Amino acid sequence: MSNKECRNVYHSITIYRGQARALKNKGLRKYNLKKGVKMNSYRNNAIAAGVLFIIADLVGFLSFPFLAPMNATNYLVSVSTNGGLVTTTTAALLLFIGGAAAIGIAISLYPVLRKYNEGLALGAVGFRTVEGVLDIVGFIGLLLLITLS
Repeated sequence: MSNKECRNVYHSITIYRGQARALKNKGLRKYNLKKGVKMNSYRNNAIAAGVLFIIADLVGFLSFPFLAPMNATNYLVSVSTNGGLVTTTTAALLLFIGGAAAIGIAISLYPVLRKYNEGLALGAVGFRTVEGVLDIVGFIGLLLLITLS
């Protein structure tokens, strides 16, 4: 049996303990025959994406109260006060964390989504990356506003 045929056999069946011994005898020694190895890596990526989703949402919700000095009519004056500097810096830090989490979601979800449709997986990665970059641009804008005031 050639290596290509061995790979096809390996990927087309579920390997149980008794079958693993028989497949090893057919030349599959070099492949990892542990049951569920691929599933565990997909599961770990999905768990990481879920944790990053929760972080991104929490950070997004928590940044709104800290952006209160930005909603004032004289926002440059309110940002330049001591309390305004702390809240604006905290909001900027939270936006940065949200941007990093959005990019992390894109990276961790790609292998999971690629199983179903590679084009849609790339689209999801692209849009999540754009979201993360725009969050980081907002972070830079807030820091520049602090120096401006």
